[in-house]
Amino acid sequence: MSYERDRHCAIQRCWFTRMGTNVNTHHIVALGAPGAGKTVYLAVLHHLLTSGQVARGLQVKMSIADNAELSELYAAVANPTGDFPPPTGSTDRMRTFVFDLSVQKSVASRFGKSKIVDYHVLRVTYVDYAGEWLTDSGRQNKELHDEFQARIDEADGIIAFLDGEQLRSALISTIGDSELTAF
Repeated sequence: MSYERDRHCAIQRCWFTRMGTNVNTHHIVALGAPGAGKTVYLAVLHHLLTSGQVARGLQVKMSIADNAELSELYAAVANPTGDFPPPTGSTDRMRTFVFDLSVQKSVASRFGKSKIVDYHVLRVTYVDYAGEWLTDSGRQNKELHDEFQARIDEADGIIAFLDGEQLRSALISTIGDSELTAF
């Protein structure tokens, strides 16, 4: 092995080791009205990550209960002849799903054999809640509302979901259908 290749491998191992021991956690909150697709997005994201369709070598670990719930929800959404799952209940507590992401790397041992090593690189928490908490916040349970507001305030990232049909209806009622068509 050449000096450059040996140096590159040493740098790569060092980078992965540091990433694996100092894992960043990112808290994500999705904002959207009822029916905008927040929970469906979560189920599809889970499916893409766990089925290996995002990146080769990327692994996702999560609790057995969360994995089962999101897999079941995705199966219902992906079935064109089945019933769409019911919306998240407005009195249900917030649910936090934790995605632990790792990458797999083939590492050569001293004896010429290689082994696959997992490097934990990122943890993402995703909050799921009923859309009514956003649109009807004044009528929601104060404890639930305060907890939700705290999660928004502490979020590292926010994903906004807009329901295209609701947006179009609002535009039509505001500017009229003929103006919207010209737009």
